[in-house]
Amino acid sequence: MKKVFSLFAIFFVVCLFGCTSSLDNGTSNNLNEEIVNDLNIESEMPDHVQMLHVDYPVYSDANDLVNAATNIYTGTVKDISFEIIDYKTGKVDASSKSQSNHRMLYTIYTISLTNSIKGENPSEIKICRIGGILGYKEAEQYSKQESAGLVSEYKSLPLVDNCATLDIGKEYLFCTSRHSGDFDFVINLTQFVHHTDSHNATLISNLCKTELSAEKGVSEEGESGHFDRYYDLSSNIVQNQAQIHGEY
Repeated sequence: MKKVFSLFAIFFVVCLFGCTSSLDNGTSNNLNEEIVNDLNIESEMPDHVQMLHVDYPVYSDANDLVNAATNIYTGTVKDISFEIIDYKTGKVDASSKSQSNHRMLYTIYTISLTNSIKGENPSEIKICRIGGILGYKEAEQYSKQESAGLVSEYKSLPLVDNCATLDIGKEYLFCTSRHSGDFDFVINLTQFVHHTDSHNATLISNLCKTELSAEKGVSEEGESGHFDRYYDLSSNIVQNQAQIHGEY
């Protein structure tokens, strides 16, 4: 009876440990609520701004974020500039004669690639984020809008609230959406960028490595199965066919 009880106790502990591990694994992909805010600019909110309200999906699970991003990579910010972009085409449309109603001032981050994690990524990437930056190269932002004929429409500097700010010369991990046009678009205003030594960056990188290894394993298994099935010279089928044609 004692032996049975001992075995049951061991079984219970093993099951409990397994369930606990399973629960831990189920919650280990949670992202921290951290926002990159590296561009230190002291500027009060003036009257000449227009706040833009843009809805993006927000991700609490790293798997969802990785799936949402077409491209993930690390890189260093080389430059911060501004362009008038047609958000339907993803291309610069800065002409004052443009007939498009989908143009807006965008902040452009020029990135020098350090490491490609997901997708095909060139050595230099331009990421666009809707809206400008208060207190940073404002003359350039107004000049872009004026030359594009948008000053009369907005009469202010378009800004988005609660967005990440990046600094030139710093390295980050980026999660972007690349479908058409000349730019990578942000997946949302805060989670498109992470400090490379952060919990979120480590989690995202590890998930991408795991997915890549799994895809590679499936690919190699598929190729092995293909050759085993059709080119196994020791099989009776191949030998019989070769004998019929006088090639064995």
